[in-house]
Amino acid sequence: MGYHYKAFISYKHDPVDSAVAAEIQTRLERFRIPYAIRKEKGIRSLRPVFRDKDELSATEDLNDMIKEALLETEFLIVICSTRSIRSIWVRKEIEFFLEHHEKNKVITVLVDGEPQEVIPPVLCQREVTRTDENGNPVTVIEPLEPLSCDYRMDRRTARREEFPRLAAALIGCRYDELRRRQRQYRMRLMAAGMSLLALLLVYFVWSNIQIRAGFKESLISQSRNLANMSEKSLDENDRVEAVRLALEALPSDETDRPVIYEAAYALSRAVGAYNFPDTLDIENTAQIPARYSVEAFKVSEDGRLLAMLDGGRLLRFWNIETMEETGQAELEKNASLLSVMGEKVLLIASGSLLSAFDMETSELLWSQSYEKTIMAISVLEDPLIALVFEDCVLLTGADGQEILGWFDSGMEDHPFRFQTDRMHWVHYQYGEDESGRTLFYDQEARRLYVISRSEETGGIDGVLVIDAVKVASAYYPLGTECAGLCCMAADETGLYLLCERSSDRYGLNTEISNSARRTAWTMTRKLTLSLLKLDLQGNILWETKLSHMGTNMIGNAKFLRLAGTAFGGGGEDPEVLGVLISDTVAGFDMDDGRQLGEVTADSEIFFAAYYADSTGLFAGTIGGAMDTIELQDSTVASYHVFKKGFSRGEMRSTPVYDHNLAFYLKSSDGIWIYVTYRGDEEYTAVNGEESEKTLNYGWLDGSKYCITVFGNNDLAVTDLRQNTSSLYSFEDYGPTYDSEILYMDPEETYFVISGRGDDGGLIKKVRLTDMTAEDITGPGMRKDDETCSFTGSCVCAGDRILYFGVKDVIRGEKPFLLCTLDIPSGNWEVRDYDFDMLNLLLAPIVSGDGGLAVMEDQWQNAYLFRTSDGSVTALPVKIPAWKGGCWNEKGTAFAVNIADADKDQIASFSAGGKELFRIGRDFVAPLSMTYHGGSLWVLYEDHLLYEYNAKTGALIRTISAEVKTETTGGILWDFTDDGQLLLRMGCVTAQIDLELGGMTAEIPNCAGYVESQNRILVTNIDSKGSDRGVFAAYPRYTVDDLIRKGNELLVTSGSDGR
Repeated sequence: MGYHYKAFISYKHDPVDSAVAAEIQTRLERFRIPYAIRKEKGIRSLRPVFRDKDELSATEDLNDMIKEALLETEFLIVICSTRSIRSIWVRKEIEFFLEHHEKNKVITVLVDGEPQEVIPPVLCQREVTRTDENGNPVTVIEPLEPLSCDYRMDRRTARREEFPRLAAALIGCRYDELRRRQRQYRMRLMAAGMSLLALLLVYFVWSNIQIRAGFKESLISQSRNLANMSEKSLDENDRVEAVRLALEALPSDETDRPVIYEAAYALSRAVGAYNFPDTLDIENTAQIPARYSVEAFKVSEDGRLLAMLDGGRLLRFWNIETMEETGQAELEKNASLLSVMGEKVLLIASGSLLSAFDMETSELLWSQSYEKTIMAISVLEDPLIALVFEDCVLLTGADGQEILGWFDSGMEDHPFRFQTDRMHWVHYQYGEDESGRTLFYDQEARRLYVISRSEETGGIDGVLVIDAVKVASAYYPLGTECAGLCCMAADETGLYLLCERSSDRYGLNTEISNSARRTAWTMTRKLTLSLLKLDLQGNILWETKLSHMGTNMIGNAKFLRLAGTAFGGGGEDPEVLGVLISDTVAGFDMDDGRQLGEVTADSEIFFAAYYADSTGLFAGTIGGAMDTIELQDSTVASYHVFKKGFSRGEMRSTPVYDHNLAFYLKSSDGIWIYVTYRGDEEYTAVNGEESEKTLNYGWLDGSKYCITVFGNNDLAVTDLRQNTSSLYSFEDYGPTYDSEILYMDPEETYFVISGRGDDGGLIKKVRLTDMTAEDITGPGMRKDDETCSFTGSCVCAGDRILYFGVKDVIRGEKPFLLCTLDIPSGNWEVRDYDFDMLNLLLAPIVSGDGGLAVMEDQWQNAYLFRTSDGSVTALPVKIPAWKGGCWNEKGTAFAVNIADADKDQIASFSAGGKELFRIGRDFVAPLSMTYHGGSLWVLYEDHLLYEYNAKTGALIRTISAEVKTETTGGILWDFTDDGQLLLRMGCVTAQIDLELGGMTAEIPNCAGYVESQNRILVTNIDSKGSDRGVFAAYPRYTVDDLIRKGNELLVTSGSDGR
């Protein structure tokens, strides 16, 4: 008979019994029958299970619905407890079920109490028909132990131990069989789970590797973009931004990105690594934007604070260190006069009102109103304030209230009239940012000079002199006929005036009308520009007429205080009077007005500031360039080009920018801050003489000495222990051309040079202790030595020097000699060889022990020559005469550049002459090659470095060695123990990280690498006027060093380091 329900759960509707009933129903319906039992019994599951609360609704015919469910169920599960034993409905459900089922279909579940107390009696006995003694059937009652599950233990144990008994009874299998099958299933499930977990783990690991690889590639791509942006910023002269971008492309505490050589190279350029400090550059570090337009600005003496008059009435204050605006002040009237008093007090005149502000806090300190309009402000010492009005000068205390004195001319026929038709600038010293016109303060004499104008002629009427010490004044009428005053200066000997004076000549002035598009021509009287010196009585002591004519050229005229050596002066006088007019700086003798010289910039100069040593000027030009003007030799060099025009500037040597010079330049839309960059100062000075030529051959270095050759045959010997360098000439030792250093002994007591002089070839052994030379020239090298004819090329192999000589074959002599010098002993060995071919030219490469040489004849045929027995083996290649080759470290193989069908290739041979492989590139010739670390390294003419397998010739990788500087000269290879290659190409050396696979730094004017000290020598041969000697010794920078230098530069430039 088929049943709808697998089981019916009968229980007392009590919270405890209901919870057990609900759990048993859920677990039975979800129970998974093991596959083997399922297959044997034909049972797929134990559901559905009937529980009256879930299946029956509250109807009046509840009993009939329960009866129907009991009839449709196969098993009855009775929840037995001390509560259910008293339940009428549980008893009736059992009785009705037994009317239609056997008692073995009833299963009890003990919840609490003892079995005899909680199991209904009807389930504990049964009626059995038996026969009595007489053979009659008799019905007897026998005890019965029903199948029970004990749920009285803790629930977890009951689920694990007792629930399977219930399930086994419903399935119809043994309890132990079910448990065994369950264990097998769990083992299989665990194995499958472990397999799945392993697969998932492998997948997650693989995915993680892919994600990490993709993330790494994205970081590398991002770093390359940042490095390119850094290079672009540096090309645009924004060094600070270049450093910031390069640092962002490298690992930091925030980002663990991989190191790439492009970022390291960009950072090395941005921080100026290895650039000698005499090298000047200028970069824009910040911009302070204007809201309206910049009318005027002032910078504090230490360069930390800036005040800007924005639009005439808005006064804004900035902290240069943090580049933050610290405050604003709205003025009642337009202002244009600003001055700084003391360290950080700003004075500003607005009409008749004088106000003082704290530049650091933007706080208004005090205000003072006067009856007259203020025309000019001058801050004197103590401090005192001089206020210039139209008809008098007022001297006040530092608070603007204490009136020390009113001063005018005191003469009715010469009333004091201050010039009102020009903008007035006030300054303290010659050559500052604002040129004195009609107002000048002499700091040394502590006197204020103010020019008075004639109301009738507009010319100079007199000068009012105010003594700041005595608080007294004197007025001196001047009788000079000056149509206009360009600028004024004074000292204890008199007044210096640059004046426009009338002449009798006329000229054409042009005026272009944009609306009418026509030119108007007018005749005007020309003005002659004169430089005068007067005493205070108005007498002209001397006058020098200048060639600059017209007023359009002298709007920026100013006096400069120049060093006595300017323009070739002897330096006996402490100063030279400098005059800046338009685009020209001229120097004059202060005693007699003699012009000493002049120098002209490329366009009109709006700003001039001194070098630190006063030997030259920085000059900002209207044309957009910052020029350097060397006053000693009258040369001009433009070392920076601005991308916009400026109209005014100030300069400060400020700690904000690590004591570099900071230029504050005014444009209509803001203040632009430029800072001079003086190169890499992390060096050790090497004192010595200076060569003005470029590097030529290169260097030989050890632990004690480094020997450097310059293009003019200069020879620099640097003592690495004493950090001193001395300059010598090859000519002191005989060679005049083809000079070369061949050898330095291991103890570094001498070195060997070779070359050619007037008498032919020569070789000298020079002692390093006293630089005396010993002539060790070989046979046949001199013109008067008939031993043989010198072929013209010496090569060094170990501690021996070899060259070939050619004998006179007409006289029947053996044609060739091999001359070998044992350098330590100075002894020559000459051996004759009788070759079948003629005219062997040179031995371009020699093995380390000097045993084998690769030579060529005049037809470029190549031969392998054994010096031990004179045997010669022809090689099946041609070698271009100007190309070379190299032996490997062990002398077992060599590579030479060959010419094959007009195509440059490199052929590799064994020491026995067997060709191993050929390599090369189409249309690109090799420049140099060397063996290192099992690889053959080749530098091609496009500055690509190829690494080949030294045994097979297979290409391993390609590295770019293209430097920014144009290179000329020889090529040297220097591999370091920590995986770096210093590749010298002319006067520039590329520092290549072999692990990163690219160039990390470019070293200009590299004069040597001292491996024992891990130092790089750099020359200052491109600098002028340097007293630092020939070399600066730098540590060889790692990427971590460059990151440190970059952070330091950001901090010192006012930006935040990482």
